Amino acid sequence: MSSRDPAHAPARSDLPFLKHRGRLGEVPRPVGVNVSLDLDPSAPAETTPTAAGNELNLSAPPAAPHVPAPSPASPPSTRPPTTTSIPKSSRGFRRRRTSAAAATHLTPEEPTVTLTRLQSGVGALTIEAACTESAGDFRLGAVYTLASGVTSVVQFGSETNVAPPRSSRPIVIASRGKFQQLTVDLRQSRQLSRFLVYLVAGSLQPVTWSGALVVTTFGGARIEMPIVAAPSTHVQVLVSVFNVTGEFVLRGEGIDIPGDLRNCAAAYGFERIAWLDGNTVLA
Repeated sequence: MSSRDPAHAPARSDLPFLKHRGRLGEVPRPVGVNVSLDLDPSAPAETTPTAAGNELNLSAPPAAPHVPAPSPASPPSTRPPTTTSIPKSSRGFRRRRTSAAAATHLTPEEPTVTLTRLQSGVGALTIEAACTESAGDFRLGAVYTLASGVTSVVQFGSETNVAPPRSSRPIVIASRGKFQQLTVDLRQSRQLSRFLVYLVAGSLQPVTWSGALVVTTFGGARIEMPIVAAPSTHVQVLVSVFNVTGEFVLRGEGIDIPGDLRNCAAAYGFERIAWLDGNTVLA
């Protein structure tokens, strides 16, 4: 065994894992940590920056902000909800109906009535102008529009009854029984879109407009409306009738329109009519 100083011993090639050698008792200092062995309490402590570049703060963490405790939930209200009354005018629309039990009157306050599908599609609808002979010379008639678009006039004393396409029967017929009347053939009611019932003076002499319009259904239900107006040679519009999804809706008009029948028809939108003069339709 050689007694040479180990510090001057030659490198061992048979121990490749011994790459670095140091003196016994030397402990390598960790990188980034500065350990001071100075025990002098009066010496200032040396701080070492952290990896992020901030100084290591060993003081106590800041106190958490004060968060007020949540208030207890309010108990549910036992007060009943307030109900808002709905105006009568804004409630759902209800169709006014008629029956054979009593006559239905068309008034300015209640001007409309709706026939049922049975009343609108079975038998005939009869419309009478119940006026006495003292009223004067007048004619009961109707301006109508078919589903095909044909528009014309039927009037007592004229030959203007028009049948729908592929039919030999007129839908509306003007005749006279006890009173002048219009008869609507309800077997063809689907072919009838709307019509307007009127009275017109038959001469240049004023007519005393008094009496009542009476509409009778196949089941015997009656609809009545008074005929009241000042004497004139104008056109008296009595009732308008619309076919709404297979049900006839009748509305009392009671309007005096100055001028002739052509002017009256145009006022209600019946414009597809050829006229010979103001009161005569081209056949």
